[in-house]
Amino acid sequence: MVHNFPNNNFNFIFIDGSHMYEDIKLDLDLYLPKMKYNGIIAGHDFESFTYKPSSLHLDSDEGKHHGVIKAVTEKFGNKVRRLGNIWYVDLGVKHDFWTLSRIRVERYIQPKHSYIRSMYNPKWMERSINR
Repeated sequence: MVHNFPNNNFNFIFIDGSHMYEDIKLDLDLYLPKMKYNGIIAGHDFESFTYKPSSLHLDSDEGKHHGVIKAVTEKFGNKVRRLGNIWYVDLGVKHDFWTLSRIRVERYIQPKHSYIRSMYNPKWMERSINR
C-alpha cells in the first residue's frame, strides 16, 4: 500500500503497527520518503529511551516495546521527542509539535468576535510555518 503514494506527499504520518524491531525499521524506511520536508512523523508505544536487546523480537516485554524504541532511536537519534508513550520527530521544522498544533487549530477555528478576525493574517501564519 505504501507504494501507492508518491514521495514527499504527507505532512503527517502516524505509525502504529508491529512492535518488533525489524518490522518497525521497515515501516520507517518505507514511510519516511513519503514525508514532506517540514512534516511530522510519529508513532505509538515508545515508553522510554532505553530498551533490552534480548527483547527486540518480542511484541512487548516488561511493559515496554523494545523493538519500537530501538528502531526509532536508531533512525532519528536525539531528534526523537516523547509525549507519554507517543514518539514524534519534526522533520526540518523550526517549531515544536505544540506550536504547530496551535497554529493549525487557529487556522480552522472561526473566531466569534470581529476584532479577533481582524487580527488574523494568513500571510503572517504562512510565514511563521515556513521560517
